[in-house]
Amino acid sequence: MDTETHKEWEQTVCTNEDDKLPTWDDLRQFMQSKYRTLELVMSTSGLREKSIKERSHFVTATASTSPSSGDRKCVLCKESHTLCHCKEFCKLQPAERAEYVKSNKLCFNCLVPGHSAYLCKLRVSCRICSRRHHTLLHRSKDATSSVQSEDTEQPKVVQHGVEEKEELVNTTIASHHSTKLSTSLALLATATVLARNEHNHTVVLRALVDQGSQASFISEKATQLLKLTRRTARGSIIGVGSTKTNVNHVVQLRIGSRLHSSFEINIEAYVMSKQLTTKIPSKAVTVTHWPHLEGLNLADPEYHKPGPIDLLLGVKEYAQIVQQQLIKGPPGSPCAQETNLGWILFGEINTSVREESFLVLHQQIEVENMLKSLWEIDTDKKRKLTREEKLCETIYENNQTRTKEGRYVVSLPFKTENPLSPNGNTKEIARKRLLQLERRFRKEPTLKDNYQKAMQEYIKSNYMEEIPENESNKNKSVYLPHHAVVRADRETSKTRVVFDASAKGSNNVSLNDELLVGPQLQDDLRDIVMRSRLYRVCYASDIQKMYLQVLLHKQDADTYHRLLWREEESDPIKEYRMLRVTFGTASAPYLAVRTLHQVADDEGENHPEAVRVIKSDFYMDDLISGEDTTEKAIQTAQEVSSILQKGGFILSKWSSNSMEFMQSIEANKRTTRVHLDLKLDGTVQALGLIWNLGTDQFQYKINLLPVSDKITKRTILSDMQKLFDPLGWIAPSLILAKMLIQKLWLEKTGWDDKISQNLTDEWLTIRKDFEGVKEVHIDRWLGTLTSEVDNIEIHGFSDASTRAYAAVAYVRIKMRDGSVSTKLQAAKTRVAPLRTVSLPRPLCPIDDKDPDCIEVLTPGHFLIGEAPIVVPSPNFKNINMHCLSRWQYTQKLLGDFWRRWQQEYLTRLQQRPIWLKKSEEFKIGDVVLIKTDGLPPGKFSLGRVVDKHPGKDGITRVYSIKSGNSVVKRCCSKLCALPIENE
Repeated sequence: MDTETHKEWEQTVCTNEDDKLPTWDDLRQFMQSKYRTLELVMSTSGLREKSIKERSHFVTATASTSPSSGDRKCVLCKESHTLCHCKEFCKLQPAERAEYVKSNKLCFNCLVPGHSAYLCKLRVSCRICSRRHHTLLHRSKDATSSVQSEDTEQPKVVQHGVEEKEELVNTTIASHHSTKLSTSLALLATATVLARNEHNHTVVLRALVDQGSQASFISEKATQLLKLTRRTARGSIIGVGSTKTNVNHVVQLRIGSRLHSSFEINIEAYVMSKQLTTKIPSKAVTVTHWPHLEGLNLADPEYHKPGPIDLLLGVKEYAQIVQQQLIKGPPGSPCAQETNLGWILFGEINTSVREESFLVLHQQIEVENMLKSLWEIDTDKKRKLTREEKLCETIYENNQTRTKEGRYVVSLPFKTENPLSPNGNTKEIARKRLLQLERRFRKEPTLKDNYQKAMQEYIKSNYMEEIPENESNKNKSVYLPHHAVVRADRETSKTRVVFDASAKGSNNVSLNDELLVGPQLQDDLRDIVMRSRLYRVCYASDIQKMYLQVLLHKQDADTYHRLLWREEESDPIKEYRMLRVTFGTASAPYLAVRTLHQVADDEGENHPEAVRVIKSDFYMDDLISGEDTTEKAIQTAQEVSSILQKGGFILSKWSSNSMEFMQSIEANKRTTRVHLDLKLDGTVQALGLIWNLGTDQFQYKINLLPVSDKITKRTILSDMQKLFDPLGWIAPSLILAKMLIQKLWLEKTGWDDKISQNLTDEWLTIRKDFEGVKEVHIDRWLGTLTSEVDNIEIHGFSDASTRAYAAVAYVRIKMRDGSVSTKLQAAKTRVAPLRTVSLPRPLCPIDDKDPDCIEVLTPGHFLIGEAPIVVPSPNFKNINMHCLSRWQYTQKLLGDFWRRWQQEYLTRLQQRPIWLKKSEEFKIGDVVLIKTDGLPPGKFSLGRVVDKHPGKDGITRVYSIKSGNSVVKRCCSKLCALPIENE
């Protein structure tokens, strides 16, 4: 209900004399009365408005000749209500009501005496048949009285868990006459088609075949999915009841048959920004045995299930797909029409689902949309792409190609068309950095050997190539310095070559300054980890040299990816160019991940589950996903590996908690840290977490260096960074370290200064507790297998103190056998802010320690130090008068008068030219202004003359003035009379 209707309903309930809870009949009668009242008011108000508009040059108003609602009485029971609100009248049969209206010479349309239905000014007619009579007088062959319908057939109310197949809930909001419930349903012809764009990208769409439409239409969702090119086409679509819908774009696409690969037609479809239709069919259809449909290849095998429509095929397309054969069945069964898309079914069918009763007014609420909107309110909306992110996407889509081998070739996404980085002297900077790297090699011979092997592999694998001497100085280019990054914990590629694209040239511009970073395409790390805990069988893998599998256009490689290298210091320095996406450039993560998604779109058409895994369960080059069964996990993993391999991406270092899964993986592609002798054993690193495959648990490993003699802020932060805890499983230990860091900042200790002794002792205690995190083991699988779970609950707790606050979530799972398990899901901690902020909340005691204190905290305490006596008046000084109400405008004038009188007039009373003229003496009773030295300029005390003190010359210069409760004597030079008239 709206606010006013709800208020009236509550007043009706409160006036009940028996103090009983209201019933459905009470609510129905209230809504009937409310509806009929609004019907009369809206019709008469509409008539009055129309009359005023047509005769706007007259200063007259039209009025109805019927009596006012306040004086209107029921002609049947003589109570103060209209006949349509009379309970006695509503209890009569429709025929009896009509006879009563006729015998009492009442209007058949508004039930008011004094005129006939022909002359009735009420514009509203019967809500059932639209004829010129009141809805209460409607009679039909199948209709029954409202009382009988209420007793026998109630409007259907779909409750959660009772009828899950229902898609709509019909809520009655007005009186009605229900008819007999229909037992048939009109089945519309639907088909599943293969839609292709100009680049042969194919998407399966569900289409509605509509012979009554002169054009074809496509949904906005399908248009974006197919990435169709739009053309401007402005116009209107006129539907049933002359309803208009605007269209702005038209697209071209091809549709083909799932059953006949040779059939394909081109269609032109208008893009509908709104939903094409509701779900078709509107209700789930119970499929019975129809002999005449046996053996037919249906165009839409799921014609009986309600589903969305993305494409509407008009009469032109129908003429192209229809064939001659038509099969009709017995009454109550669908007809089958042969088409090039398969057999389409349509017609009236008998269904066991009972239809809704006919309603005068009803509201259709889609349950799925209600739930969706609820989640959209409670969660953050999807972030829109920025202008630069959209530009990055456009550059990728327009320049991405594939080689014959299937590898992808991409271009570097620049912010501007003419980058400035090649103009800087980056070659000299790269040469100095190479010499610096060689000096490091002298100290670390092992690093030199590993780095040389990595560079040799780059050349051998065609990741980079030497530049001929004749091309060396041909164009201005960017030379990238490079250095070594050592990761001893990795199984492969312990020494990685990293390029410094942030090195600025002589013009103070680097390559990274001009590259677009691109949008974030992958899910958050925490989301991926939490999702992996839902699967019974979990597996992990990563892509070998992910960046180096994506090729760069040769022009970009030659201009922006040059480098200097030599194996020995005695060799001449040679120039090379990187032919692949390079680690260290700002756009490298986006280009690699975007290509990963592109290969999933191009090659995963028949493997939707594998596409989902590629797009949702990768974090950069690391994969962690799973399934509920080993067979399904093996199948999905093989599909993912096959799709990525077509784009040049090779998955390796496979690991899983399933022995059967690991045995299905080739030995050279398994992780080397797992032993498959008699049982699964070993730990692997998945997304930065330690995963014990044998126990299927996450655990922690920390390698702290021995405590140094000098403990500084830098060493403390270094030790804290060794603990990676994205989901807060060891938050109780880390929050103590966070509070210590806060204390270090309060003391303003330098990074390399030794901290105080008390903080040192506190840190050593916390550091000792870090050793205990090795004993923390978190079950990876939550036990949420659908077939065995009876109920899943999430329990959240939060607490706060003056130093920190935290929140934690647990998953409580009840199995069908009655067993219950509770497992930690995630936790979050924060240190309390350094500055204490007091919120001015009304009705909050100022002193919560004093039980006798009744004074509350208000915003006035922060402004003037105490609670205000009255509500401050608003200031309209700087507000345009046209934006003010009449009262506000009056207040603004009052304030302006006082301000100008105080600032412009009072200040002139002390000007010297006034005293050059002889002024009249004050009279007893005159109101005067008193000039007081203690008041600021422009402020005066007010007083009244009570006595005069003349001098010897008869001129009065001193007066007795009553001001407040006292009488003072003041010289006339300190007084000014009010009012003062201009001479």
